[in-house]
Amino acid sequence: MITDTDLLDINPKVPTCSASHTHVQSGVPIPKAMRVSIFSPDEWEKFVEEWASSLKAQYHRVRRFGGSGDLGVDIAGFSSDQGFDGFWDNYQCKRYNHPLRPSDVWVEIGKIIYYSHNGEYSTPRKHYFVCSQGIGTTLEKLFNKPSEIKEEAAKNWDKHCLSGITSTKKLPLAGTLEAYFNAFDFSIFSSKSLVELIEGHSMTGFHAVRFGGGLPSRPEPRTPPENPAETESRYIRQLLDAYGDHLGASVSGPTALPCVTMMCDTLDT
Repeated sequence: MITDTDLLDINPKVPTCSASHTHVQSGVPIPKAMRVSIFSPDEWEKFVEEWASSLKAQYHRVRRFGGSGDLGVDIAGFSSDQGFDGFWDNYQCKRYNHPLRPSDVWVEIGKIIYYSHNGEYSTPRKHYFVCSQGIGTTLEKLFNKPSEIKEEAAKNWDKHCLSGITSTKKLPLAGTLEAYFNAFDFSIFSSKSLVELIEGHSMTGFHAVRFGGGLPSRPEPRTPPENPAETESRYIRQLLDAYGDHLGASVSGPTALPCVTMMCDTLDT
């Protein structure tokens, strides 16, 4: 039987800030990271392109791989005019309906290892994974332990990389490729969070159009103190001088203002 103690009163939480006209017109804003997570494929591609333009401040040149057979390269940031022969960073941007998992990245890691071993490009200085749903906890932990990434990549090679890197042939982890794999620096693999992407995107001219502009919500106004702070004395003095100029008389303090005197007389009566 349901008792009165099981029935709770309805008490919605009071907003911590004043509602603006924007809230009344459009509702409470959806957090930007949540918006990114529900982007359509086309919106995600446009967002990534816009975000990538923010990388131009960090690199000599930024390019996005546009052809089929991407060789594991998505967005490349080159530190010099040497391109793939010099220092460069790779950003692999994925759109999934789930946070990025280890099983999503083994073939991408395999591509970087195989094609750098094959001489298609030099090993990237850093390889960042980005996902529309963020990076899963299990994968994020692996990125902090390069030795475990190496171990798990070796275990998953046959399942994900043997026939997944290229459709033209199978690539067993053996011979010179295995030796290259064993000597490879797996600490290059890392991630970028959605918050970091949005922060970079905010540095571009596309941000206000995609996410909306405006100012943050106004905080609740504080109750004025009864006695002015010492730091306010100069401002108050200048304000009283302005009143004095208007009244054509010297105003020594707030209580000397006619309106204040009238208020005090009213309260006294």
